[in-house]
Parts: sequence; C-alpha cells; structure tokens
Amino acid sequence: MKIAIVGAFTQSNFEAFLAAAFRELGHEVVAYDVWSERPAPWFGRRVVSVMSGVPRIRHSYRRRYVAAHSEKVAGYVRKQRPDFVIAHNGVELDAETIRSIVRSLKVPFATYAADDPTLALMQPEYLPALPAFTHVFACESALVPKLRLLTPNRVEFVSCGAPSDVYYPVAPTAEQREKYGCNIGYASSGYSGSPYGVYRALLLQNVADLGLKVFGDRHWDYIAAHVPEIRESIRVTGFLGPQEMNALFASARIFAGIVHPQMVSGVGQRIFDAAAAGAFILAEHKTDIEWAFPNGEVETFRTKEEMRDKAMYYLAHEDERQRKAAAARERVLSHHTWKQKAQQMLDVVFS
Repeated sequence: MKIAIVGAFTQSNFEAFLAAAFRELGHEVVAYDVWSERPAPWFGRRVVSVMSGVPRIRHSYRRRYVAAHSEKVAGYVRKQRPDFVIAHNGVELDAETIRSIVRSLKVPFATYAADDPTLALMQPEYLPALPAFTHVFACESALVPKLRLLTPNRVEFVSCGAPSDVYYPVAPTAEQREKYGCNIGYASSGYSGSPYGVYRALLLQNVADLGLKVFGDRHWDYIAAHVPEIRESIRVTGFLGPQEMNALFASARIFAGIVHPQMVSGVGQRIFDAAAAGAFILAEHKTDIEWAFPNGEVETFRTKEEMRDKAMYYLAHEDERQRKAAAARERVLSHHTWKQKAQQMLDVVFS
C-alpha cells in the first residue's frame, strides 16, 4: 500500500515517527512537508503566522494563502496517487480540497488530531475542514465525544506511541551524567514564555528544591522572571535530540511528566518516549494514563502536595523506581509503539 503523510516534518517528530512505522509495516510512504514548501513566493510560512495574528488582515490573507497552499498539496497528492492519505492536524487545508482528493482518487483521507482543533487559534481552517476528513483519530479519549459532535464520519481514539528504535535505555557518558544527572529532570519548550510554559513552571516549583533540572530554550528565562522559584533549576540547552533525551532519561532519578495544558485526558508523547527509554516517571494524573499503564507502571499525582510527597518517597526508594521503570518500558514495547498505533489506524480505515 502507498501512504501519503502531509504534515510539518521540520517542526514535529510525529510525522517522521508515523512514516517510519508505516514503512516498518511494509508500506510505501511519501511525504509532503507543509513548513518547507511555499505555495507562492510571497507566502512564507513565518509571514503567514505573523499575518494570522493581525485581525484586520488575517482572514483575507489566510484565504489567499490557504487556497494556494491547498492547490499545491492537492497537486502533490494527485501526482503520487496514494491508497491512503493522513494529515497531522489540519495542515491548513480547506475542506473542499480534502473532499476533492477523496472524490478524485477514491481514497480515505484521515486526520490525526494531535491537538484539540477547537483550540487551534492560529489555524482557523482546521475545525470547518474536520467533517471533510473520512476518518478522525484523536490522541486522547476526552477528545472523541467532542469531535463526534462535529463530523458524521468515524472518530476513534488512537494514543501517541513510542518509536522504540529511537528511545531506549542507554549508559550515559561521564560528561552526560554531569550535565543531565539530577533527582528530578524535565525537558520542554518554554512556548515563548506563554501560559503553556508558565503552567509547567508553576507545577515544577513544587519540587524545585529537591534537585530539579529543567532543560529547554531561552524562553524558560522569561518564565523564571514570573516564577523565580525555578530560576536555579533552568538549563538553557535548546532543543534536545533523541540522543540527549536518552541520556537525560537515564541520568535523572525521576522524570517529570507534565503534558500540554490543553490535554484533558491524554498521555503526552514524551511520557511514552521516557517509558521506552527506561525512565521512572512521575506524571500529572490523566485518565488515559490509567488506560495506557493499568498496573500503575507510571506513577501519578493529582495535587501539588501529592507531587512533592511522591517525589520525596521515590527518591528514597530506588528499588521501587527501578521496578516501575522496567514495567513501564515493557508495557510500551508490548502495547504502545508507533508501529502498533499505525496498524490500529489502518485497521480502522480498512476494516
């Protein structure tokens, strides 16, 4: 089977992980990276993002951009003639383009809702385009009933997974131990100092004095101006690739699992990655964690007091940390790899 993936490969790991998973299943994969392509010389992706935030010109400019962008994506897909198309979120396509691809090629065209489309403020096309997709995959169970209200087509819960060939247990070097070694580790973008990053900081401040290190971009310095309790914990390293993340997972005694605040029930990608790498995880409670790790392989907290108490407990009980970490890795390998998620999607579409 030939599968086309449309997404922001230069911005996100999701597309690469899913492409690798489909290939591992034996399928041919072609890809269109919406962030590296310009539908016209005057439509730079950064310009579009800036223009989208200016209300008086936002809609007219975006209409022109989306029309040109949609035409180019449609041309690419029709040239490739895949048997199945899947998009990461809405990838700024208009509804009629999605429907025309489905009609002309007579193929299913799915979207993986890795983010809640009702909250995608800078992508106003996604929500009205949702009913045009033949299938909708929601990354968290809480999204399913909401999205079923918006489309007559099939909506299914398919959680994120882990690329087990990318994230796995390693033996850190002495230099990596020095850099990443800590009682509690965390890594994330600071989201330009926006509430997304501040939310994480307000949780992490509860354990800042227990030996916390936060790895991320320079925007964490902006956040520290508002949450000074974490200032000494911040390490401005920029983006950490898989090799660095594996070293962090192996060097931190506890890895803090705090997902994007828009997630209501979901398990974030990084929690699956950390589990695959053999880390002990202390995560904010989400109902999907109970589904994904039903035997408590990932420890959770519901209050800031519980977060601190459990961090202190597990720092003092290494054997329990190691048992849970090993069990979480086994659970991911047996139930939550991207290869398994890719097969689940195909089963839904072609059953």
